[in-house]
Amino acid sequence: MLYPTGTPTQPEIIAIALSKLNIKSTEVFVDIGCGSGSVSIAASRLAKHVFAMITGMMLLMRHQKI
Repeated sequence: MLYPTGTPTQPEIIAIALSKLNIKSTEVFVDIGCGSGSVSIAASRLAKHVFAMITGMMLLMRHQKI
């Protein structure tokens, strides 16, 4: 499985977390506070649907740092 590079969550951590969740191809994965989206991207290869959400305040703070 391929994982995004250069993200805050290391690929090894993503792999361990997703393997422990045992996501099936018929399930929906919801990532609330998804940040960079690296976990959601990896989960999209496993789940039927993925919903990644970030709050407006988190997005605003992230935008201001740019």
